[in-house]
Amino acid sequence: MEQLMTEFDKANFDYSELETPLWKVWVLNGKTVVFAFDHGALDGVSGAIFLVQLAEFLNDEIVEEDVPSLVKFDSVVEPNPIIDDILPPNPNWVPPAVPATPSRLPSIFAPYAYPTSGDHWRVISIPSSSVTALLMECRKRKVALTALFHTILLTAMSRVYPTPEGFDTMIPISSRRFFPSQYPDPESIMGNYLYHFKEISPAQRSTSLNWAEVIRFDEKVKASSGDHTKSFILENLVPQIGSIREVMQSKIGKPRENDIAVSNLGAYKFPNGGAFEVQSVGFSQSNAPIMPPVKMNCVGVLGGDITVVVGCAESVTGKGKCDAITKEVKKILAEILENAALRE
Repeated sequence: MEQLMTEFDKANFDYSELETPLWKVWVLNGKTVVFAFDHGALDGVSGAIFLVQLAEFLNDEIVEEDVPSLVKFDSVVEPNPIIDDILPPNPNWVPPAVPATPSRLPSIFAPYAYPTSGDHWRVISIPSSSVTALLMECRKRKVALTALFHTILLTAMSRVYPTPEGFDTMIPISSRRFFPSQYPDPESIMGNYLYHFKEISPAQRSTSLNWAEVIRFDEKVKASSGDHTKSFILENLVPQIGSIREVMQSKIGKPRENDIAVSNLGAYKFPNGGAFEVQSVGFSQSNAPIMPPVKMNCVGVLGGDITVVVGCAESVTGKGKCDAITKEVKKILAEILENAALRE
């Protein structure tokens, strides 16, 4: 799967024709569905919506010895209208020039780089029993799993890169819950509804996971999701729906702004009880000019495993660093679970 993900990410979307769809689907061995989409138009929740609707459709429509055409699936998925409006109106339009010497704090991990290339992916599967233990550790401290995953990646990065004083962090957060009632149900329609929490996170030089850092980061992220964030979204993000083209054009060709990003979609509940169900799910984000060179993406099935995908652009991180970072992530996870078991 790691090799396939790398190959899929090399197959860029071709926008030379205005009819080009912004997503692709592969079915592997009749069991694995790969759904690739343009992240500028669709956020991570869109992938979950797709899988839920696909499972529901298959269970509703397929009867014994009857395999309908996937064309019938077109009427089930209703992508947000903004998807049809993000392509540049001029097919000869080219991305803006990249600044030659953008400013950058010397204490942070990597200088601005463009383009970020050399995608490498490593997949870590956390079994349901371990997921339960991690959740219990978080609940004891009243922190979210996202804060734990971020601190794990931050600690792993600090071990692999012992010199930087800190790392430029980005946490994408869904703004769907803030949308007013006059908009389509944001929990069941595809689109890109994200805002970002950003900070310079201090390097973690301790020999084990620092739970105080998990708590600090959790409090910072929660503080960023209050009423002022809701006001910002309603005043700035919501009015852009339906006229998102200018926003997306402003991002194309822009150097990436961060060192690391953690995206946790949480645990999704999929239809069960039918012949077709989702047993495990994972996702990744390919490296691009506006994406960090190191990413951790997490998602799971309710009551089941969590899949953690570590992605690295080795043109920036250095050769072999994806394996090194993933090794440290696994070690830290093992340490947390071992300590939790000892306390029991």
